[in-house]
Amino acid sequence: MLVSYRPGWKQTLCRTAFRTALCGAGFAILVLLGAPGWLLVLASAAAGTALAAGLVLHRSLGVVADEEGLRSTTGPRRLHVPWARIADIRAERRRGATVPVVYWDSGAVWRLRAPYDGVGCARDPEFEQKVFALRNLWETRRAWVRAE
Repeated sequence: MLVSYRPGWKQTLCRTAFRTALCGAGFAILVLLGAPGWLLVLASAAAGTALAAGLVLHRSLGVVADEEGLRSTTGPRRLHVPWARIADIRAERRRGATVPVVYWDSGAVWRLRAPYDGVGCARDPEFEQKVFALRNLWETRRAWVRAE
C-alpha cells in the first residue's frame, strides 16, 4: 500500500452528529404529536444506533492507493481501478463538499469518499496536499505502466 485516505475524526464526528440530530428531530416530532411510549422507546433506540453506526461506518470509508491502482475500502462491490485505466483525477464540488473524482478511460466517473473537504468541522486543511499526492501517484504509475 502506498497511501490510504479515510475521513478524519473531526469529519466523522461532524457527520455523525448531523445524522443523529436528524434522528433527534424525528424523535421530537413524535413527542410533540403525542406518540405512544413504545414508539418513543423505539425512536430513541434508533437514534442511539444511528450514532454508534455512524461513528464506526463513516470512519471505515476511504480509498487505498497501491502499486496496481486505486481501490475502495468499503461498499457492496469494492471498486478497483488500475492506474493505466485512469484518464484524470480532479477535485470537484459535490453536495457541499470538495471531493476527488476519478475519470476512467471508459468514461465512467468515480467520486472518492475520502479525502474530502467540507465546511465547518468537515474541513480538511490537508485536502489539497492529499489530492496532489493522488495525482502525483497516478501520473508516476501510469508512466511506469506505459513504459513496460
